[in-house]
Amino acid sequence: MTYERCSVGFFMYPEFGAYNPTLKIANYLTSIGFQVVYFGPIDFQAHVEQHGFRYHSVLRDRLPKGTFNQPPLLGSLSLFKRLKHLIPLKREISIIYYEALASGEIEREISSVNIDLLMVDALLARLASVISTTGLPVLSLATELVGVDRYLAPHSSSLICSKKTSFLRARILFRWFVFDLSRVGIKCMMGVILMLNDFPNTDRRLHRLKACVRNIERKHSLGSLKCEYGTRPKLPEIVLCPWEFEFDMALKSDHRVYLGDCIHFSRKDKIDFPWDFFSGVPVVYCSLGTHIANYGYATHFFKQILLVAKSNQQYQFVLSVGSGTATNDYGSVPDNVLVRSKVPQLELLKRSSIMLTNGGLGTIKECILHGVPMLVLPCAFDQPGNAARVCHKGIGRVQNIRKVNADRLSKHIEALMNDKKYKRNITRLKRSIERNDNFHNSLSAILAQMLNSELEKRRN
Repeated sequence: MTYERCSVGFFMYPEFGAYNPTLKIANYLTSIGFQVVYFGPIDFQAHVEQHGFRYHSVLRDRLPKGTFNQPPLLGSLSLFKRLKHLIPLKREISIIYYEALASGEIEREISSVNIDLLMVDALLARLASVISTTGLPVLSLATELVGVDRYLAPHSSSLICSKKTSFLRARILFRWFVFDLSRVGIKCMMGVILMLNDFPNTDRRLHRLKACVRNIERKHSLGSLKCEYGTRPKLPEIVLCPWEFEFDMALKSDHRVYLGDCIHFSRKDKIDFPWDFFSGVPVVYCSLGTHIANYGYATHFFKQILLVAKSNQQYQFVLSVGSGTATNDYGSVPDNVLVRSKVPQLELLKRSSIMLTNGGLGTIKECILHGVPMLVLPCAFDQPGNAARVCHKGIGRVQNIRKVNADRLSKHIEALMNDKKYKRNITRLKRSIERNDNFHNSLSAILAQMLNSELEKRRN
């Protein structure tokens, strides 16, 4: 089948961790004749274009450049003050998004670029619903391992969903009960914070906009799936993760395809880095991801790492502390430590012996494919569930970041360095993923299934 005149669009959740795993897909689509275009806020345009793909920025007047840049470091503030800053900001962005959906503005933006298939991040479920009602084929891209239809524990749970776990079904149901209860509590807390910030009118406006979008879904009788983020349309779905990393009791579904690692190894990270720092000793790489500014324990964690480094001169440490932090915020830095705001992660993992990470799915996949055992310190979002999978596969350890100290970190680092089972397990998992890699055939089959009807219309 030829795709020379076909084009595919991507509409991803506005963060770099969502864009990066799609670059491998976009690169392959381009190699077999597709034209590829990304849609999204202008903040991500340069990142996509530097990899050679077209970018169509949407809502440029209401989401100007800088909207999705990392905020100033909020970790030193109390939880209430961080929420008081972030919740109104997120609410305003949500209003802009739902207004554009309800008015058809995003639909018109996408229609202005002639595409044959749209791939939408599963976190943008409402967008996928609205676009699918227009007749344009829509494919969902899952960048997180969410608990679809509640068969597994929610991603905020650290429960290991293994066949060997006793009373597993009861424990899963209990975790969902706690999850639902906490969601109600969070909504109540958000409402209080918005009222304290004089946003009651905004709150009602967002409620009306969401109701309008739900009416569109009901009108077209779209099927839905339950997950951690509420409901989402039952569309053909690609999971940007290898099946081998899932729990042993996970169920495969006809409408979900696990596409593999989806790591674009030729990804361009234009970051200056002093490679001459390395002296040949084992390297410990430490990073808490792109949302580090929102983690209250981040500064404490990195200060504990510095204490560990002082007493472990046989290792070198690289700390990626985020763009909101000055490197001198941590006082005296030992000679065996390099503190940077950003690092070229793919290249750095080639030189790393172990990694200390918050447990984002993209980073875990990159560690697996580089054979780097991990200490996972979950902070938020899907990270506890990812950490549970790391334990399940025996490729790393988990530590509660709220209880972290230098002594515990030292013990974890020594275990990961010296206990060969972690390296053995991650090497075995890496080989299994590479052996079962069916990226090209799986993606080609999905494209053929999705586009056959469109190509027939074009021929007629």
